[in-house]
Amino acid sequence: MMRGDRGAVYNNTEWRVFIGVLLIGTALVTINLMGVQGTIAEGEPLAQENYTFGKAFREASFQVVSLTTTTGYGTANFDAWPHFSRTLLLLLMFVGGCAGSTSGGIKVVRFIILAKMAYWRLESTFRPKTIRKVRINGHVIEDDVQRSVYAFFVLHMLIFAVGILFLSSLGLPFQSAISAVIAALNNIGPGIELVGPELNYAFIPASGKIFLSLCMAMGRLELFSICVLFIPSFWKHS
Repeated sequence: MMRGDRGAVYNNTEWRVFIGVLLIGTALVTINLMGVQGTIAEGEPLAQENYTFGKAFREASFQVVSLTTTTGYGTANFDAWPHFSRTLLLLLMFVGGCAGSTSGGIKVVRFIILAKMAYWRLESTFRPKTIRKVRINGHVIEDDVQRSVYAFFVLHMLIFAVGILFLSSLGLPFQSAISAVIAALNNIGPGIELVGPELNYAFIPASGKIFLSLCMAMGRLELFSICVLFIPSFWKHS
């Protein structure tokens, strides 16, 4: 792009998906803040205040970008937002930035690879003789890389599930437990409910803080570097 090819950045699949996630997320949260919300849950307001389009768009865009990229800044108490917005923000916390960035999360490129792997697997059920390669930006993703991405995703979800159970056993309510693990594992910071943007983690017992600190270290080092330490064969002499 700096050499004059302005279309180069738009040809990058990961960049297009990343920008698309941010734009769609911002649009959905903006609409939700302006009052488009179901009323099944009684006794809760749709939002803490009436939002104009300008304010809804400003707060939604900042929080979507901040939490998706795992920056963790907060300019609004998004824990008081409608259910849809809070749920969407929790899901976006898994995404993270692009490959090579210093953000946490699973990373956009891994989701792209997983989606293409799932699509080709579905296609092979009714076209078993078709052979396809997973490609990104014209480059073939080798089988070893695909297996690594799949293993990373499974490990990430496994740690996530174990973390929820562990924090729940310490007495944390479900929303607090799930958002605390997401925020720690993906290196974000604020979650929702008891660990929301206007609160902190001080009330969590020491064992919970140690576990969340371990989650932060694993998320920061891409899981494998820490998880390998828990494999007995790693400590055996060859």
